[in-house]
Amino acid sequence: LKEARGEIERISRANASIQSTATNAQEQRDQTHQEIMRLQALIQGHEAHVATAEKVRSRLEEEGRQLTEELSENKRLLHAAEQKERALESETTRNRKDLTDALVEVREANQRAEVSKVDAEQASAKLERAEAKLAAQVKEQEVAVMEAESAAYGAEQREAEAVARA
Repeated sequence: LKEARGEIERISRANASIQSTATNAQEQRDQTHQEIMRLQALIQGHEAHVATAEKVRSRLEEEGRQLTEELSENKRLLHAAEQKERALESETTRNRKDLTDALVEVREANQRAEVSKVDAEQASAKLERAEAKLAAQVKEQEVAVMEAESAAYGAEQREAEAVARA
């Protein structure tokens, strides 16, 4: 009986030890399960961050491509604008030269016109003098004609008187 009690006590201690070990194992299993759940939540959070980062990276790559395309287009437009500016500068230079040449021609034409005006005024004055001279000659001739007509009339009168006397 003593032996059986000793055996029961030993079995009870072993059972308590097993029970304690089982409780410890259960606690460790619970802790491990909680740690697994925590790690799974971390992994899911990390995966969500990775997915978000991947979307952001993809979006940034697309924006980078668009910006590169815009930069290329802007460079092309800038080059075209620079060419146009050079062409406009060249055209402006040509137009200035043309305007300068035209201005010189106008000045020369004005000088010629001024000379022609002076020549025309001189010719007009000569013409007026010639007209006055011609008018004076016409008057003289009219006077001479009138004198000749008067003399002829007087001669006709004298002849008629002489015929009448004879």
